[in-house]
Amino acid sequence: MNVTVNGKIYEYEDGTILKNISEDFQGEYKHPILLANVDGKLQELHHHLNHDAKVVFFTAEDPIGYQTLRRSMSMLFITAVSHVVGQMPGHPSPNVRTVLHFSIDTVFYYTIDEDIEITDEFLADVENEMRRMISLR
Repeated sequence: MNVTVNGKIYEYEDGTILKNISEDFQGEYKHPILLANVDGKLQELHHHLNHDAKVVFFTAEDPIGYQTLRRSMSMLFITAVSHVVGQMPGHPSPNVRTVLHFSIDTVFYYTIDEDIEITDEFLADVENEMRRMISLR
């Protein structure tokens, strides 16, 4: 299969994952590649290519890459909060409602619909859970 990246054609096996292709071009980018545009359609890097395609990669320097990173980190945070609260004594269910209300610049404003105290320890547990989940990929 022929894949066009940065105006040049490269050959890959059918079914190659975009992540694997992106690794061949990472050295051309200042920041990690986060997302791809395949023939005009945004794709996450776990997407398999099964046809000839034109691919454009995005990093956090690109507006769409930055938006994707922010959304991914937000979803990761919400999931980590659910996991941490679900492991707390008296909270047997991980179904915790955590809501992102808005963000200003680089600050996010969330509410957690549980009667828990937000402490440095709690935040450290959430951060550690986020790191654990990332390590599973």
